[in-house]
Amino acid sequence: MKYTYIISVLSYATAYPNTCDSITLSTTPSSFVAPYYASWNIDSSRNRAFFDTNFSDPALVRLAGAVGNTNIRFGGTGNDWLNYAVGGLRCPKPSEKSECLNETWAANLFALAKASSSGLVFGLSITPADSGPTPPTAPWNGTQAKALLSWALEAGYAPFALELGNERDTPTPDSLTGAQQAAAFGVLSGILDEVYASDPASRPLLVGPDPHGFHNATDDAFNERHFSYLQDFLKAAAAAGTKISAITHHEYIEVDYSNVLEPDYLDNTFSLGVQIVAAVHNVSPGMPVWAGEIGPHNGQGTTSANSRCSDNKVCGRFGSTIWYADAMASKAKAGYAAFCRQ
Repeated sequence: MKYTYIISVLSYATAYPNTCDSITLSTTPSSFVAPYYASWNIDSSRNRAFFDTNFSDPALVRLAGAVGNTNIRFGGTGNDWLNYAVGGLRCPKPSEKSECLNETWAANLFALAKASSSGLVFGLSITPADSGPTPPTAPWNGTQAKALLSWALEAGYAPFALELGNERDTPTPDSLTGAQQAAAFGVLSGILDEVYASDPASRPLLVGPDPHGFHNATDDAFNERHFSYLQDFLKAAAAAGTKISAITHHEYIEVDYSNVLEPDYLDNTFSLGVQIVAAVHNVSPGMPVWAGEIGPHNGQGTTSANSRCSDNKVCGRFGSTIWYADAMASKAKAGYAAFCRQ
C-alpha cells in the first residue's frame, strides 16, 4: 500500500491581551498516512436525509471529488437495519427502523464514489431482516450480503472495503462480544471467497469492528472496555485465519462553544489516539487504525445537547473547523491511517 505524508502544524495560540504567541513551521513529516486519509461518511438513516439526496447531482459529485484521494464510508446506525432489494431480493415492509436499498439507490452510491475518484467502504448489516436467527444467538446469515456483492460484481461495482456491524458493543439485547463479531467476519470472508473466486483482484478489504465511540481520554473504565473489545476482535479473527486490513472505531469528544478553543480539551483526540494505537498494536503490531466515524454529533432528532446540530454549538458551524483541523493532525501524529469524518 502506498503512503503519503502530511505536514502538520500543531500550535496553540491563546488570545490574551498584550501577548503574541509564535508559530513554528516544519517541512519534516511528523507522520505518514494512507492516501485516503481524509475520508468521510454517509449514513442511510432516514433522518440524515439519505433517501432525500440526489447522489447524481453534479454539484455533489464536484464537491466529493474536490476532496481528492478519499474513501466514502457508507455506514452507521441506518446501515444496521438496511435491507437490500438487489439481485432478485425483495425488502420486507419498511418499519420505523428498517429501510430498503434498491438497485437504483445502490447504483447511484457506487456512481458517486466512481465519479469522485473515491473508494466505497460499505457497511453491511449484521442483523438483516427475514434472515432467521442472527448473532449473538446464531451464526451470521450472509444471504443478503452475498446477493448484494454478487449483483455489484456483475454490474461492475467494486467496494474498496467492507464493514460488518456498527456499534455492536453497545449494551442492548442484540449486542455482541468482540469474538462474536469476529466470527461473523469469518463467515463474510468465506462469502468473499465464493463471490470473488473468478475476480480476486476486485475482492474488497475487511475492516472493523466499529465499536461505539470514545469520548474522553481519562475515562479509564469505559476506555479499557473498548480497548478489550478491539483486542478480543483481533485475537479471534487471527485465530480463525480471517484477514482484517484495518481496525476501526468511533469517537465523539463532544466539542461545543465552551471547549473548542481549549487546548487541554482538544488534546483528548491525540491522547485517545495514542492509547488506541497502543492497545491495537499490543495484539496486532502494525495494524492500520482508522477513526472510522469521528466528529461532533450530527442530527439524531433528539433533544440531547450533543446530538442535534441545532443544539450542538459547533456542529456544522465554523467552530467545528477548529476541532477538525486539530483532530486530523492529532490522529495522524498518533499513527492513524485514515480519518472518516462524520
